[in-house]
Amino acid sequence: MMSRRDVGLFAFARGVSNFGGNGAHVALLIVLANEGSSHIGFYLGAVAFVSVAFAPLNGFLADRVDAKRVLVTCDLLCAGCFLVLALSGGRAEFITPCGVMSALFEGPSNIAGVAAIGRQSGDRVTQAFGAVESARNVGNVVGPAASAILVSSFGPGFAFGTNALTFALSACVISFISGFPASLNGPRRDRVAVFGTLMRYRGLMRLIIAWIAVAGVASLVVVADPFRAAEASKSDDWSGLLGTVLSARALGALCGSVIVTSSWKMRGGAFTEVGLVAMSLSLVGMGATDYAAVMVCCSFLFGCGDSFAFVGRVTLVSEMVDSGALGRAQAAFDAVVGCVLTVAPSIGALVIGGLGAATAQLVSSGVLLASALWIFLSILQGNAVMARRLEGTDS
Repeated sequence: MMSRRDVGLFAFARGVSNFGGNGAHVALLIVLANEGSSHIGFYLGAVAFVSVAFAPLNGFLADRVDAKRVLVTCDLLCAGCFLVLALSGGRAEFITPCGVMSALFEGPSNIAGVAAIGRQSGDRVTQAFGAVESARNVGNVVGPAASAILVSSFGPGFAFGTNALTFALSACVISFISGFPASLNGPRRDRVAVFGTLMRYRGLMRLIIAWIAVAGVASLVVVADPFRAAEASKSDDWSGLLGTVLSARALGALCGSVIVTSSWKMRGGAFTEVGLVAMSLSLVGMGATDYAAVMVCCSFLFGCGDSFAFVGRVTLVSEMVDSGALGRAQAAFDAVVGCVLTVAPSIGALVIGGLGAATAQLVSSGVLLASALWIFLSILQGNAVMARRLEGTDS
């Protein structure tokens, strides 16, 4: 089991790599934007495709290979990708292949880390997830701004070099962790059937169905942000309000993960329900008013709820699935969410064009509430099934 020292080291490593990763993403977009919007679209589509196509392999590695070996190797490979970009000075022809390769290597690293934490015992799972997510959110808040400063001051090559160093530092820190669970050895058929073994987890399948709607709503919110900022701004320059809204959301996610870390008794299902309800209420506030201050506060609440829902969801998966299939279960979520994220922005744009951004946010609020109710009923049904099994065992 991972000690508090191990969890702290892992959270620090994730925060450092997330700081560099977010910063590199900004630098990538800046370079590609100078080449044209089609380059950005191709790059984002390629990254989404990689996350979906290699999800089964990522789950297999998380379940069958030592977590430390996967994490350190992937971090070093990511560092190599961005070192190439740094040495090239951030040339555009290197951006897409190196960026896609780094996304390929980050996939198994993310799944292996989530699976390793999910195999901890009892309440430690939620607290460990909260600590790691807090560190990641710090990177989300600080990384993009720092990268923008580096790019404007020293050029994109310097920003990519900084990111390579963060991944190398992350690999070094992870190498000092001694409490990762040992790799699991299952029967041969279990090694081959990456997603087939998950069909027996009905609760997991219900949760995946609910999360399709949650991911779709999250994509719609991202598309609606510029339109709502333009409607709520009192001047023609609405970019400042948009930046404030996004920063408030990131700060809310950070506060939410910190609250999760300090909560000792709430289970994954409770965090998920509270998070989805908070996201729903925030969408009501953002859709029902054009006051900039209210939109900023609601965006903060949305970020906080999103963090609650994410930690609750990964904790729920660890409670529903056997430890030997935990990596594949998390990979299944990555694959499903990746598929949704490839098509949801376009669908969201059509919905916003037909209903308007404000009305679309209000409708999305209802979708989130329906998802929360679906998950709640699924948890109740799962608990009832478990109780009947225990009664049968006792008799």
